[in-house]
Amino acid sequence: MFTSTLKTRESIMSPDHILRGYIVCMISVITIQPSFASLVTELFTKIESLQVHHDEDFRVLPLTWQAQRGMYPSEVKLNFHGDEQYYFARDAFKVPDINMFTTAWVTTCLLEAHAYGKSPKPTIEKLLMSLDAIKSFSNANENMANSEMTFWPQKLNQTAKYYQSTPRNLFEVLSFPDYLPNKLIEELLEKLGLKDLEHIYEMLVREKDMYAVAFHIPPDFDDTFVNIGLGSLLGQLGTEFPSPSDLWRLHNTNISTVFDKLKRYAYRPMSGIDRVNTIDPRTYMYMRSFLEDALTQQQDVAIVPTWLQDTDEVRVLFDKGVAMPFSVNNIDVTVCANFLYGMVTCIGNNVCPVDLIDPDVQKIFMNTTALVAHEIKVNLSSRPDLALTYYPSKFEFYWFVTRSYAWLNRFLAQKASVLPSDTYEMLKYAHDTLGPVLTDHMTSDLLTSVQHAGDGCYVDDFLGNSDMDFSNKSMNRAEDRIFTTAVTINALINTYTTWENGSLHWERGTPASVRSSVECLIKWLTGHVLFSQYKPWNAFFSGSGKGAKSMPFFYPANRMEYFNGTKFTDKSFPADIHNIIGMQAVVSTNDYNAMLLQPHFGKVTPTTFNGYNSEPGMFFPFWTSDAYTFATSLVAVSHFENIVN
Repeated sequence: MFTSTLKTRESIMSPDHILRGYIVCMISVITIQPSFASLVTELFTKIESLQVHHDEDFRVLPLTWQAQRGMYPSEVKLNFHGDEQYYFARDAFKVPDINMFTTAWVTTCLLEAHAYGKSPKPTIEKLLMSLDAIKSFSNANENMANSEMTFWPQKLNQTAKYYQSTPRNLFEVLSFPDYLPNKLIEELLEKLGLKDLEHIYEMLVREKDMYAVAFHIPPDFDDTFVNIGLGSLLGQLGTEFPSPSDLWRLHNTNISTVFDKLKRYAYRPMSGIDRVNTIDPRTYMYMRSFLEDALTQQQDVAIVPTWLQDTDEVRVLFDKGVAMPFSVNNIDVTVCANFLYGMVTCIGNNVCPVDLIDPDVQKIFMNTTALVAHEIKVNLSSRPDLALTYYPSKFEFYWFVTRSYAWLNRFLAQKASVLPSDTYEMLKYAHDTLGPVLTDHMTSDLLTSVQHAGDGCYVDDFLGNSDMDFSNKSMNRAEDRIFTTAVTINALINTYTTWENGSLHWERGTPASVRSSVECLIKWLTGHVLFSQYKPWNAFFSGSGKGAKSMPFFYPANRMEYFNGTKFTDKSFPADIHNIIGMQAVVSTNDYNAMLLQPHFGKVTPTTFNGYNSEPGMFFPFWTSDAYTFATSLVAVSHFENIVN
């Protein structure tokens, strides 16, 4: 028996069998590789085809939406959930939106997929179109060149003599009753998917003044540093993209104003400066353990906020149509993540002069890094609805954080002899602080979220996961499955790969569970991203209120005053919208816990979060972009294809 087995092995291992086996393996490789390559090419082509090539103005008849040349499309939808009528409304309702975020991110993904993966080189003409479009979002209320960016286009209000953020399509939809007959409105509602939900539209129209205030937002640090991150990536790839890199620099000749504003508007809860020591009550709710620790250790705190505004300025600019929502700043940890990436790459790629990185900027950077790491470690304080103020997907947040870590992990060592020692140590602090929480807490959370199917693995978020069918049975339509699976892959690849000789390599010691999960997720994604019943939706952005539980009024606040300085209490709602409701400074744990036990404006503070679809009858607006889903998928597939080990 032993001899027979030995002879069999000898025959199997003969030169002829080895040659045939080699040929079979090569044929297998040849048939597998083109499938990845063809998918990458198809995704790339599809994304570039979605770019808008000419301007359109809004018209009612025929219904034509405003569009801007160079932009990638996105839509505003309403996150209804429940029975079939709400599903149909969520599916049908859509208002195309022009915003900087979508185009900047799709463009960034196209560049990253090529830089670190095997995606085709982005078309120069299309890159230039995108950059010209993005330039139009710089703050028009500044009297000098600046890189302070707005989410929406600004339009001059002749009466206020001030430029206001103006999402034209959204305003027009809410204004239909002002100038259209009821019959025509009914026809338009049918096109918008709200024919059977007129009461929803009527409610939106009744609140249009509130929405007008919410839409007239100031520039923000998120779009500002996303733009800087894009320019820094172009700077890194300058030899391959000289004209786009030069154009971005031409559009951003005065980056120093961003750093001036960063220091001016940073949240400083330990300071005695009223205009920056007050924060949205929802932010304080989730951040309080971080702040209480700092108070105990007598550490100063300075964190990048969302808005380029403070409580002094909002009193002046509110009636000019430029105001923070609820007239108070907030901290969104996804905004923090994009700030970190913009800073890391801007410094590392020599786009931002190092003399801008003074001790105060370093403090803001390091404190913000510490907050991001803390929130990953404590599961977003079990309140993602508050911590992810405008970006409800924690999976997208994870991916954004890993982009900074990946760059530092791959390139920081090369900068040790080039950067000033304090700037280098600042960046090294970010690398050393983020690494442990990404490889531990984030990785554990992501791997736990992976679900196995017969054709691979996927990850779901919340869009479409709380519907009821005609039989009143619960069902999951998994409308963000493609996007969530893609960004999960990206987060894991960023965390566990290095960059050597034009290829990605799994780091030594990468857990087998990570590699096998990525392979399983890629298998599902490649089979579904362009060829399945699943929608390419995402919730890359949303309103800050996801329901009654995430409205700021119902959280403890110790600063309640009208713009004229008159104080009021939380026994009843203020009579005038010109007011500030926020948490000022840092209070002790015992004092805050006592505040949690008291009702605020008639309601007890919500202390738990049960999911974005957990409040019956509630809905919120979210922004989705097919182009963005395809772009994140392109990054995932092209980067995976470029891992050599």
